[in-house]
Amino acid sequence: LSIDVGTQSIRVGVLDIRGQVLGKLSKPFTLFNPKPKYYQQSSNEIWKVCCDGTKELITRLKIDPNQIISLSFSSTCSLVILGENDTPLPASPDSPSDQNIIVWLDHRGLKQSEYINSTNHRALSFLGGKISPGMAPPKLLWLKQHHPSTFNNARKFMDLSDWLVYKSTSTPHRSVCSTTCKWTFQSTATPQTLHTQGQWDDSFWDQIGLSELKTNNYSLIGESSHVYGLGHSVGSGLSEISARELNLRPHTKVAVGIIDAHAGGIGLLGTQLPVGEEKNENKSDFREELEQRAAFIFGTSGCLMIVSKQSVNVNGVWGPYYSAMIPEMYLTEGGISTAGVAIESMVKSLSGFGQAGAASFEELNVVLEELARSRANADEDFNVNKCRLTEQLHVVADLQGNRSPLADPEIRGGIIGLELGFGRNKQSVALVYYATLQAIGFANPAKNPTLFATFLPLFSRLRSRSLSQLSRQITPRTKNG
Repeated sequence: LSIDVGTQSIRVGVLDIRGQVLGKLSKPFTLFNPKPKYYQQSSNEIWKVCCDGTKELITRLKIDPNQIISLSFSSTCSLVILGENDTPLPASPDSPSDQNIIVWLDHRGLKQSEYINSTNHRALSFLGGKISPGMAPPKLLWLKQHHPSTFNNARKFMDLSDWLVYKSTSTPHRSVCSTTCKWTFQSTATPQTLHTQGQWDDSFWDQIGLSELKTNNYSLIGESSHVYGLGHSVGSGLSEISARELNLRPHTKVAVGIIDAHAGGIGLLGTQLPVGEEKNENKSDFREELEQRAAFIFGTSGCLMIVSKQSVNVNGVWGPYYSAMIPEMYLTEGGISTAGVAIESMVKSLSGFGQAGAASFEELNVVLEELARSRANADEDFNVNKCRLTEQLHVVADLQGNRSPLADPEIRGGIIGLELGFGRNKQSVALVYYATLQAIGFANPAKNPTLFATFLPLFSRLRSRSLSQLSRQITPRTKNG
C-alpha cells in the first residue's frame, strides 16, 4: 500500500507484487494561507485523511488487511514541527498549534535564504550555489528569528515524508532523500548499508546561526546514524497504535520515506524501454542506461531529474546529491516552482473567466483543437498549426520565483501579447492556458543551456504518462525523445 501526500490532497494506492495497481483514491485536506508567502498544513489533519483514505480503499477493494505486506510514504518536502511528546507547535505566531507544517512553497524565509547564500559556504555547492527559501535551513532560521517560542520548544523538526514514517512506526529515522536534498546532509550512502554513510557539516550550521541544531548529535533534525537509505524497512514496522488507526496489521513493513518528485523520478527512470527500441546488449551496468534517461516530473511544481555516475555541478541546478534517489548515483535536478498551480492560477485569475463560463481543462483542450482546425495550413503538420496559435502570445510562468537556472525566488511571471477584448470568451482563455503549458514545457531545457549541454548527448527522453496528450505534445523532445 502506498500513500502520497501532496500539497492539497493525498493519494492512496494498492498494488500487487507485480506492480499492477489494484485500486486508488484521492482525498483532499486543507492548505492554509494566513498571509502572502505563508503556506501551512496540519499534521493531525493529514494523518486523519491518510487513515480515512486507507480504510476506504481497502473496504472498496474488499481486501483483507492482513494481505497488505508493506506500506510506503512519499510527500512534498514540507517542514513538520513537533514539541514535547510530539505535540504540534504553531508554524507562525498568529496560527493555531494544529497548523504545524510549513509547506514547501512557503517563502517566508526569503531574507534568511539570502543571508545563507551570502555566506558562500561549501554546502551550497551541492545546491547549485544557492539555497532556496523552500528548503529547511531558511525556514528554521526564520523560526528562530521570528517565532522563538516554537523554535525553542521544538523537540523534532522533520521533513513530511519522514514524519509520516515516524508516525507509523514510532521510529525517528530519516530518509537520505529528504535530508540530502532539502537539509544539506552530506550523503555517502551505498545499497549495501542500512544506515546511510554521511554527516552534517558543523561549520554550515555555525555559520548561518543555527548551532543549536548540533545539540545531542543533531537529534532535532536527525542523527547521522538515523539517516537510512531508500529501499529499507524501518524499525519493527507499523506500530500497534498506527495499525489500529489505519486498520492494518501491526508490524507491517514500512519503507523509508521519499520526496514525491523523487518517487516519480525512480518510477520514470526505471521504466523499461519500449519494445523494439534499440538497446545496447553489451551494457554490464544498468547505471549506464539510467544515465541515458531523464525524468520530467509534473505536478504543482515541475522538475527535470537526471542521474549520473560522476558528480556534475551546474550553477542554478540542485545537486549533485549522492544516492539521494538512485543508490551510488548522483542526482541533478532543475525545475520550475509553479507548474500545475501556474496553469490553474492563470486560468482562474483571468478577468473574463466567469463571463467565458466555468470551462474545464477538457473544454479548453477542445477549444484549442477547434481553433487549430479553423486556422489550419495544409502545408504544415496539425500540431505545428496548433503551436502557431500562440506565436504572438507569451507567458512567463515563474509565479513563485525562478528555481533554475537563475535560482531567484523574487522573479515574477507575466503575460505578453494580450489584445483588446481579452478574456471575454473561452477562446482567449484557452490561448493563455496553452501558452502557459508551453512556458512550463519549455522551462527546463530552454532556460538551462548549461545543464543540457552537459547531458544532451546521453538523453533518451521520457515523459510522464500522466501528462495530458496536449502537455506531451508541447514538452520539448530530444533527437531520441
